[in-house]
Amino acid sequence: MQRRQGKKRRRIRFRLVQIMAYLQKKQWMLLRWIRIVSIYSVIYTAITLLNSVLYLCNGIYEDPGGNWHELDRAIILLIGIAAFELCTTLPVKPLALRYLIAYIPFQLLAYVFKKKRGEKGNE
Repeated sequence: MQRRQGKKRRRIRFRLVQIMAYLQKKQWMLLRWIRIVSIYSVIYTAITLLNSVLYLCNGIYEDPGGNWHELDRAIILLIGIAAFELCTTLPVKPLALRYLIAYIPFQLLAYVFKKKRGEKGNE
Protein backbone atom coordinates (compact mmCIF):
# COMPACT_ATOMS: atom_id res chain seq x y z
CA MET A 1 0.00 0.00 0.00
CA GLN A 2 2.72 2.43 0.99
CA ARG A 3 4.77 1.52 -2.09
CA ARG A 4 1.80 2.32 -4.35
CA GLN A 5 1.36 5.73 -2.73
CA GLY A 6 5.06 6.45 -3.23
CA LYS A 7 4.78 5.70 -6.96
CA LYS A 8 1.71 7.87 -7.22
CA ARG A 9 3.46 10.77 -5.48
CA ARG A 10 6.47 10.43 -7.80
CA ARG A 11 4.21 10.47 -10.85
CA ILE A 12 2.40 13.55 -9.55
CA ARG A 13 5.71 15.26 -8.74
CA PHE A 14 7.08 14.39 -12.20
CA ARG A 15 3.95 15.77 -13.87
CA LEU A 16 4.17 18.98 -11.83
CA VAL A 17 7.79 19.43 -12.92
CA GLN A 18 6.73 18.96 -16.55
CA ILE A 19 3.96 21.52 -16.17
CA MET A 20 6.32 24.02 -14.53
CA ALA A 21 8.86 23.56 -17.36
CA TYR A 22 6.12 24.12 -19.93
CA LEU A 23 4.93 27.29 -18.19
CA GLN A 24 8.49 28.62 -17.94
CA LYS A 25 8.97 28.04 -21.66
CA LYS A 26 5.72 29.87 -22.44
CA GLN A 27 6.73 32.72 -20.16
CA TRP A 28 10.10 32.96 -21.91
CA MET A 29 8.38 33.12 -25.32
CA LEU A 30 6.04 35.85 -24.06
CA LEU A 31 8.98 37.86 -22.72
CA ARG A 32 10.76 37.42 -26.03
CA TRP A 33 7.78 38.82 -27.95
CA ILE A 34 7.50 41.70 -25.50
CA ARG A 35 11.18 42.47 -26.11
CA ILE A 36 10.71 42.37 -29.90
CA VAL A 37 7.69 44.69 -29.79
CA SER A 38 9.49 47.04 -27.40
CA ILE A 39 12.55 47.29 -29.62
CA TYR A 40 10.34 47.89 -32.64
CA SER A 41 8.37 50.61 -30.89
CA VAL A 42 11.44 52.43 -29.55
CA ILE A 43 13.23 52.43 -32.91
CA TYR A 44 10.11 53.51 -34.79
CA THR A 45 9.44 56.34 -32.37
CA ALA A 46 13.04 57.57 -32.50
CA ILE A 47 13.09 57.52 -36.31
CA THR A 48 9.74 59.32 -36.54
CA LEU A 49 10.81 62.03 -34.09
CA LEU A 50 14.14 62.51 -35.86
CA ASN A 51 12.35 62.79 -39.20
CA SER A 52 9.95 65.40 -37.82
CA VAL A 53 12.78 67.44 -36.31
CA LEU A 54 14.73 67.35 -39.58
CA TYR A 55 11.66 68.50 -41.51
CA LEU A 56 11.18 71.40 -39.08
CA CYS A 57 14.86 72.37 -39.24
CA ASN A 58 14.63 72.51 -43.04
CA GLY A 59 11.59 74.79 -42.84
CA ILE A 60 9.04 72.22 -43.96
CA TYR A 61 6.06 72.58 -41.65
CA GLU A 62 3.65 70.30 -43.49
CA ASP A 63 4.22 66.65 -44.27
CA PRO A 64 4.68 66.45 -48.05
CA GLY A 65 4.27 62.67 -48.25
CA GLY A 66 1.14 62.38 -46.20
CA ASN A 67 1.04 59.33 -43.99
CA TRP A 68 2.35 56.88 -46.58
CA HIS A 69 5.97 57.34 -45.58
CA GLU A 70 5.01 56.50 -42.00
CA LEU A 71 3.62 53.17 -43.16
CA ASP A 72 6.68 52.59 -45.35
CA ARG A 73 8.98 53.26 -42.43
CA ALA A 74 6.99 50.93 -40.19
CA ILE A 75 7.10 48.06 -42.70
CA ILE A 76 10.80 48.48 -43.48
CA LEU A 77 11.58 48.57 -39.76
CA LEU A 78 9.46 45.45 -39.25
CA ILE A 79 11.45 43.69 -41.97
CA GLY A 80 14.69 44.76 -40.28
CA ILE A 81 13.62 43.57 -36.83
CA ALA A 82 12.47 40.23 -38.29
CA ALA A 83 15.84 39.82 -40.03
CA PHE A 84 17.70 40.59 -36.80
CA GLU A 85 15.62 38.09 -34.83
CA LEU A 86 16.22 35.45 -37.48
CA CYS A 87 19.97 36.17 -37.41
CA THR A 88 20.09 35.71 -33.65
CA THR A 89 17.88 32.62 -33.40
CA LEU A 90 18.59 30.61 -36.56
CA PRO A 91 20.20 27.29 -35.58
CA VAL A 92 22.96 27.32 -38.23
CA LYS A 93 26.49 26.90 -36.93
CA PRO A 94 28.70 28.91 -39.33
CA LEU A 95 27.94 32.47 -38.30
CA ALA A 96 28.52 33.89 -41.78
CA LEU A 97 26.12 31.37 -43.32
CA ARG A 98 23.48 32.17 -40.70
CA TYR A 99 23.69 35.87 -41.53
CA LEU A 100 23.53 35.22 -45.27
CA ILE A 101 20.51 32.97 -44.88
CA ALA A 102 18.69 35.68 -42.93
CA TYR A 103 20.06 38.74 -44.74
CA ILE A 104 19.45 37.93 -48.40
CA PRO A 105 15.70 37.12 -48.28
CA PHE A 106 14.91 40.10 -46.07
CA GLN A 107 16.94 42.48 -48.24
CA LEU A 108 15.09 41.21 -51.29
CA LEU A 109 11.79 41.64 -49.47
CA ALA A 110 12.68 45.23 -48.54
CA TYR A 111 13.83 45.96 -52.09
CA VAL A 112 10.65 44.56 -53.65
CA PHE A 113 8.53 46.47 -51.14
CA LYS A 114 10.25 49.78 -51.90
CA LYS A 115 10.06 49.16 -55.64
CA LYS A 116 6.31 48.51 -55.44
CA ARG A 117 5.76 51.47 -53.10
CA GLY A 118 7.94 53.69 -55.29
CA GLU A 119 5.57 53.09 -58.16
CA LYS A 120 2.50 53.99 -56.09
CA GLY A 121 4.01 56.29 -53.45
CA ASN A 122 4.42 59.43 -55.55
CA GLU A 123 0.75 59.91 -56.37
